[in-house]
Amino acid sequence: VALGKALKIVVVYPRIALSQEQQDRFRDILSKLVNQTIHYTNFHSGRMKAVRGKKLTEVSTTSTSTLDRVFSDHPTSAHIVFTTYKSLNHLKTVPVDLIVCDEAHNLSGGAENNAVEGLNSRLTVFFTATPTGRRIAVSDAADTSNTMSNSTLFGDVVAQITPYTLIKAGYILAPLVQFLDVTDGLRDGDKLHPSKAVAEAYIHQFSHVTKYGLNTCNMLVASNGGNDIARINADIKLIGDRIEVATGVRPTIVTIMSKGSNRWSGCHINGNQTNKSREEVLNMIRQSGRTPSLPGQLQPGFIVVHYDTLAEGIDIDSL
Repeated sequence: VALGKALKIVVVYPRIALSQEQQDRFRDILSKLVNQTIHYTNFHSGRMKAVRGKKLTEVSTTSTSTLDRVFSDHPTSAHIVFTTYKSLNHLKTVPVDLIVCDEAHNLSGGAENNAVEGLNSRLTVFFTATPTGRRIAVSDAADTSNTMSNSTLFGDVVAQITPYTLIKAGYILAPLVQFLDVTDGLRDGDKLHPSKAVAEAYIHQFSHVTKYGLNTCNMLVASNGGNDIARINADIKLIGDRIEVATGVRPTIVTIMSKGSNRWSGCHINGNQTNKSREEVLNMIRQSGRTPSLPGQLQPGFIVVHYDTLAEGIDIDSL
């Protein structure tokens, strides 16, 4: 299979972290399907590890002149450029064949609308599970100018599929909502105690997961912000003790927050900062539970506390 001589594709994501994870997927899949050299370019401020292999090359840049040079230096190769919505505006001067916008509702509001106008591509495709987007002016509920219903900006809908269809075909699971009573023991004043709530949620989930014969239980916590991350890291022993008393296992607690000035930004394992990259930590979690064990023998799982899950995304199939 060939992508096409000199085909230039841009793939856009909301965040650098999501862009990096998806690039790994592209490399893995296309290396098996495509029999030609593909040049991967990261057009954002993030940095990626160099990829070694005769059919995979990679460049990181925020310069359109560098990107033009990459294209001209390899005129017969296919090119895939990974970027974010914050950087998309800078690519308008670069002609490409195809732009693929994932989580495209991020374009429906504020300055992001400007990124859609004037894109220099033969075809632009927008994917979203949230087509209503965000409205800037709420005074007129019928105003769709800043949503994905604006066909002038986004074009007409060419394909649409319902969650029910995806569930029936087995692509996604039907949502199952379970409620925990917030008793006085889970409160911290008039607020929910995040660490105790995490422990109780894990205990509740543990009984449901292990009764079906699984030997480990992993749980994702969508954190509300840096304060929750800090509190949970400070209460590692409290969380572990409560879980171990109730289940007999002591899970590893991992917190993940985009790098910044916050003390708890980056990845922490059981309250300790790790030198492992985000992807290395995620791979470690993905492998959990895959080690063979005796029937009835439980393995300690993971609790992954992740900030900004909906915007950044996290890809761990064992959660």
